[in-house]
Formats: sequence, structure tokens, C-alpha cells
Amino acid sequence: MSRRRQPFRKPRPVGPAWWAPTTEEIYVYRTRKPWAPFGLRWLSRHFGYGGRTVDPQRRDREHIVGGPGRFGNKPPQPWSDLEPKRYVVFKLKTRTRLTTHLLEVLVIRVLFCVYNDKLNKLNPRKISLRRARVQRVLRDKFGRSAMAGELFGRYLILSALVALAIYLWSVFS
Repeated sequence: MSRRRQPFRKPRPVGPAWWAPTTEEIYVYRTRKPWAPFGLRWLSRHFGYGGRTVDPQRRDREHIVGGPGRFGNKPPQPWSDLEPKRYVVFKLKTRTRLTTHLLEVLVIRVLFCVYNDKLNKLNPRKISLRRARVQRVLRDKFGRSAMAGELFGRYLILSALVALAIYLWSVFS
């Protein structure tokens, strides 16, 4: 019995090589603001999260549903219950990932995505990952009314500042 010899095949690389052209996507999620006044749609949405990916469906599922991801089994993002809507900003076929990384940083900083933790240190509206998790637990436990205390506190401080400004204006004019 003769054996047929199999032709030599190169082993397939695992994942794209850094020099190979890849189609990468830079995306943002617009989410509902947890503290939005009166639930108005045009006042109640902001850019929640921005990022880049090679596999959009898998990355979307990783954010919204959780499950097996790039770094093991992980829970869904804390903002995934805020009715996120995904928008593609750029879809590029690039040879280097440096260009898409720089574009990702630019998109995150220009659009002020509030839930980006690492690339968004200078955003004054940034919500840290720890605070987002606490807010998610409160929303799950008490519903939307959990943010009423924070909203009331903001309006109380703002009204006190306005009253102080009016008082100082009347004293010094």
C-alpha cells in the first residue's frame, strides 16, 4: 500500500501580522445620559465610548452582552444598559496600526467620549470605570430614579452659585 505524499503547506499565521494591510474600523457609541433632565431625547444623549476594531460584530457583542473577549470572559460594559447606538466614524484599510491608533485618540478627544478611561484623562466630563460600575449597580437596583439625587445635587449647587453671583453683583455695583 503506497502512501500519497501531502504537499507542503505553510502554517497559517494566527491573526494579522503588523505589516499586513487590515481593514480597521473606528467607532463611537452614543448613549443616554443617566442624569438627563426630563428624558428629552435631544438633550439626553452624549458620546459614551469610542474605539477601534478589526472585527466589529465581535467587539460590539463584547461591549453590549459581555462573554468571551480578547482577554477572557468579561461582563458587559457598565454603559450597555443606556440604550447605546453604534456609529462608524472611519473604515480604513491601512498598512500600519499607528495611523488608526492616532485617529482613535483624535476621535475620542474631539468627541469627548465620557466612558473612555485610558485615552481620555483631560476630559472634565469623564466618568471613571469605578464610578460607572457604581452607577450601573444603582440603576439596576433602583432604576432611573437612582440618579435623581445626583441631579438634584448638581442643580442645588448650580442655583447656589447663581444666587451668589447675583448677590455679589448687587453688592459691588
